[in-house]
Amino acid sequence: MNRKLACLGITVLLFYIHGVAAWNAAWQTRPKEYAQGQTFKVKTELVEVRAVVTDRKGGLIENLKKEDFELLENNRPQQISFFSIVRVEGEESRPATASEAAQDKAAGLRSVRERLTGAPARTVVLFVDTLHLSVSSLMQVKAALRWFVDERLTEQDMIALVTSGGTLGIAEQFTRDRQLLRYAVERVSLGPTLRASFFTPYLAACVERGDAEAMTVAISLLRLEEGIVGDRGTMEIMARGRAAQILSEASYFRKATLFTLKALAEQMMSLPGQRMIALFSDGFTLQESGGVAQTNDLQSVISRAVRSGVAIYSIDAKGLQPPPLFNASMRGGAASPRLDSYLSASEKEEQDGLNALAADTGGEMYINTNDLGGALGQAFNANRSYYMLAYYLASGSDARQFRRISVRVRNHPEYLIRTPRGFLPSDTIRAQADEAVMTPPQRLMRAVTAPLPLTDIDVSASADFLETETDSAQVSLTVRLDGDKLQYREQNGQHLITLEIMSLIYDSSGKRMESVSSNVQGTLTPDRLALARQNGFRLSRRLTLKPGVYQARVGVLETGTDRIGTATAWVEVPNLARSKLALSSLILLDAPGAGTTTVADGKTEVLGSSKMLQGVRLYPWNQLCAYFLRVYCGAKTPADSNLVMQTEIVMAGKPIRQDEWQRLTAGEVDKDSKGWVSIGGQVNLAGLKPGLYELRITVKDPQSKQTAQRIAVFGIE
Repeated sequence: MNRKLACLGITVLLFYIHGVAAWNAAWQTRPKEYAQGQTFKVKTELVEVRAVVTDRKGGLIENLKKEDFELLENNRPQQISFFSIVRVEGEESRPATASEAAQDKAAGLRSVRERLTGAPARTVVLFVDTLHLSVSSLMQVKAALRWFVDERLTEQDMIALVTSGGTLGIAEQFTRDRQLLRYAVERVSLGPTLRASFFTPYLAACVERGDAEAMTVAISLLRLEEGIVGDRGTMEIMARGRAAQILSEASYFRKATLFTLKALAEQMMSLPGQRMIALFSDGFTLQESGGVAQTNDLQSVISRAVRSGVAIYSIDAKGLQPPPLFNASMRGGAASPRLDSYLSASEKEEQDGLNALAADTGGEMYINTNDLGGALGQAFNANRSYYMLAYYLASGSDARQFRRISVRVRNHPEYLIRTPRGFLPSDTIRAQADEAVMTPPQRLMRAVTAPLPLTDIDVSASADFLETETDSAQVSLTVRLDGDKLQYREQNGQHLITLEIMSLIYDSSGKRMESVSSNVQGTLTPDRLALARQNGFRLSRRLTLKPGVYQARVGVLETGTDRIGTATAWVEVPNLARSKLALSSLILLDAPGAGTTTVADGKTEVLGSSKMLQGVRLYPWNQLCAYFLRVYCGAKTPADSNLVMQTEIVMAGKPIRQDEWQRLTAGEVDKDSKGWVSIGGQVNLAGLKPGLYELRITVKDPQSKQTAQRIAVFGIE
């Protein structure tokens, strides 16, 4: 990696600040809220059935045809109207040699662009049931999620990390951004949970059903755990009251978890690629007041998932557990000789809901393993290949009748087929907004808040924390448009363009901090039109934001065609008042001289310039990547603090190039008047094959042991 720190840092900063068009002049602030009434219609009754076929050893069967399948609903054969085989190819993580990269250059160009703009091969929700997790389970789940983000996530995957407690705010979104997912993983925390007790909901249900042995156990637990002492009659009244309270609380928590799961399954219905939910939970009871199991909410989730083509994979987050009686003895002895049997039954009953969610949607359940990351990996492996069969519901069908689904492979009774077990149509009637009656601003608002970007117009957005000496704002929000994809109306020898641009800013809790909309109009001469088609448009404005993490959502609507493009970006604003080591955003740009032609020793060399696509800067193969960032270290100078820096290139979570730690001396950095240390440099991309990478820069102070890190994603074409 080649660095020219001092002068290049200043050059890059000037390019960044002055090379961006002033958005504020064109951006007329007009706060708007578009939530007017909408007209709804019912979705066509096409049922998609997902089937995974394996042999008895678990090997995938991938060579079947439409005529090999039989699809039945309530034992009645159905005509398969649509058939497809869905496969997700493996990802290469190693760097290629120069010859391999040159050989794959054309294919790599298509691949990178397709990964960034094309539909994902998998759309996955990692659902952490923080309402039903212990502290130890949460630690195991977070370790598994860190492994997944660093080792397993590929550009083919669109991932959302969601919790039942709703604690992640803006991080609960579909993304390919590893850094955002890492941020979300660290923010996962337990929600309000039930008090730990051997007086389980299952035992409470037995008490309410009049089980005499359960009553004896419950009374013993009240004495052991809560120190309540009384005669038998009083203790029975206390036990029944405690049982009713336990069931009421457990029912509330279960309903909250299942409500979120159903909403996720419904949202995923229109999303591309394989659709699956990986559910991490310790389990939940299905028992209700009165001691009766209630499965209506569970069945509603299953029906919604089946109709949305979502397979749920349940992972028991408790892992391997010692026998319940051993646990009871750790609490001062068994409350009753029968306690162990009730605890065993409770554990099984709490797994029933997880098992049903998996088995009835065509997924699997993983239990009795402490390798939660391995279980998640198995869930992904199970989705490498499957068959999609679709049929139409018969007209006039009773929406209240349960539809049992079964799939067979002709002449192969030995094959194992994992498929949804059925659904209840009345649980799956879904209202959809009728776009024909929505105004363009309403359509734009809906598109901006949708879980996945629209790409009718190529839009990229970036939000960078970078303080300057010219204003008091902290963040630059930049929007880039592909000028070649826009339509220009010709009028009197000139070319007109009219756009509606909207931006929404959310804080880390998901609260909207700002809603801004503007009309941008332009008139271009033929010469300037050619330049606009080649270079596109770049609009920027500065934001004043308090310390925290924010998300920016941007949408662009082309007036006249109603085409829409959207993009998202997120930014972390550090709290500089704490006098801790902090970094600005890591800004990637072209190296000086990019886009020019040089002649040396009779050879002509063209230094290609980069392009932005879906917020990712794509560099030509074998070129240079320039970067810039600022270090905030309080009153210390680099010499005082002995700051050191390391630069890495990362692919698929693993460093493939790594510099030695380098001390930042006064001669290598620029100390600004406000105490900022500006660092600029460039990285030689020669020898890296086309693909997506991360540039990771880490700065640390050996004296205080403080470390700060910034990561930026880039691609090589």
